[in-house]
Amino acid sequence: MNPAFLALLAGAVVSGLTPLVVRWIEIDPAAAGFWRVALMLPMLWVWGMRGDKAVKTGMTARDRWLLIIGGAAYGADIAVWFWAIQLTSAANAQLFAYCYPLWVALAGTLFLSQHLARMGWAAIALGLGGSALVIAGSASGFALETGPKLLGDGFAILAGLLYSVTMIAQGTVRSRVGTRSVLLWTTIAASAVLLPAGFVSGRDVLPTSFEQWGVMALLGLMTFTAQGLVVYALGRLPLNLAGIAGSLSVVVAAIGGWIVLQERLEGLQILGVAIVLAAVPMAERAVRAKKEARGPAIAGDARAVKGA
Repeated sequence: MNPAFLALLAGAVVSGLTPLVVRWIEIDPAAAGFWRVALMLPMLWVWGMRGDKAVKTGMTARDRWLLIIGGAAYGADIAVWFWAIQLTSAANAQLFAYCYPLWVALAGTLFLSQHLARMGWAAIALGLGGSALVIAGSASGFALETGPKLLGDGFAILAGLLYSVTMIAQGTVRSRVGTRSVLLWTTIAASAVLLPAGFVSGRDVLPTSFEQWGVMALLGLMTFTAQGLVVYALGRLPLNLAGIAGSLSVVVAAIGGWIVLQERLEGLQILGVAIVLAAVPMAERAVRAKKEARGPAIAGDARAVKGA
């Protein structure tokens, strides 16, 4: 299997396990989002002491601004999703936010000339359908809402769109810039957005015990690992297929909750898990087919140049 695709899947697994750690947090969720991101900065500093050998070319001002925009969108995504959870059901908030693979695929196709074959679109459709069954089949269930809850649904959709901006910005820059540099600028911008968001509710914004600091450190490490693996993969995979990781994260979260938290999986959820797991190898085959198709084209161009 493609090493970059394996990195993407590993990042999705770590990301999917994050909600299990979030259950232990006692401070304001938006403030927790800030610490979750900000605690990545010391890890990036240690990484920087060894040098970012993955840098391919010098970062341009345009690259830096793209990453700042993507990082700000990531911070806003976390904050907006927090408000979505407050205003609508957890199932709705999760379902609408995790539609981002579709937005990423559409943006890649329409604006970045990353055209997908039928197998790629089928993998994305199966992934979204399977994750929808996992979420909608939970005890809380999915339901169309009205009034204030409808606003929460809108916030959840906005959260998915914001994360799509992050992935597109990172994927665009990643072909020229190393993983650490991408993460560093994204993290700085996201922290700047999340810092004031944590004070809105008036709840505690600082962990109140060493145990809670430990939970936040673990969450920061998991975020660092997941983001690092996904950003690494973005430089080597078609952006419009990278979103399949979101569907796998939903499945990992559901299975983790079943094993660790004894949260029972219902029939629809089990079906959704099976569908997502079937979509993953389809996405990998689509990546491999795209790479093989690009290879002969490049070779043909080289022969034409040589003949000229």
